Amino acid sequence: MIKLNTNPQELTHHQLLAGKPCSDQLIAIGIDDFSVAAAYVKSLPYQRSSWLEVIQNGYGTCSSKHAFLKTVADEQGIECHLILGIYPMTGENTYGVAQVLNNSGVDSIPEAHCFIEIADEYFDFTFAKPMSKEPIKQFYSLERITPLQMVEEKVLKHQAFLKQQSPESYEKLWAIREACIESLFTKGHTA
Repeated sequence: MIKLNTNPQELTHHQLLAGKPCSDQLIAIGIDDFSVAAAYVKSLPYQRSSWLEVIQNGYGTCSSKHAFLKTVADEQGIECHLILGIYPMTGENTYGVAQVLNNSGVDSIPEAHCFIEIADEYFDFTFAKPMSKEPIKQFYSLERITPLQMVEEKVLKHQAFLKQQSPESYEKLWAIREACIESLFTKGHTA
């Protein structure tokens, strides 16, 4: 079982130094500490954004928010890893997808999720407030990736996992997954 910590105050305070692109975006809006940056990113609404534009756009997803934080950590010399995990998405652990799953006749579907690892602890700053009845506890796989790999390979890795697990029903499962994500965007946008 894995525990995803959602509390940015549990990160070590680290003063942000100017002169790096992503760090400078934070400093420009008055944020000069990594834990405060994580809290700010966590507070942003859930919506697709490039990881380099999370601050300018004022929103992001699990992928873009955590890739941005990984980039800031790299700029500041903070040891941090971007993690891609595949977990069984259910209506209990992922807010907004229960009806789609129920209507499709499945209890769960493998979903890709990104978060960060700092000092052997996993942190998930996707949503401003708890968005599920229970946390994600189980992962089929965990892999360290770079922000660029997240952009170029996350979907391919997710699709490959689904094809390996259910080759005969891959297209149906991917369609259900896309409907779940649309529901998540609709319900999670204001979260």
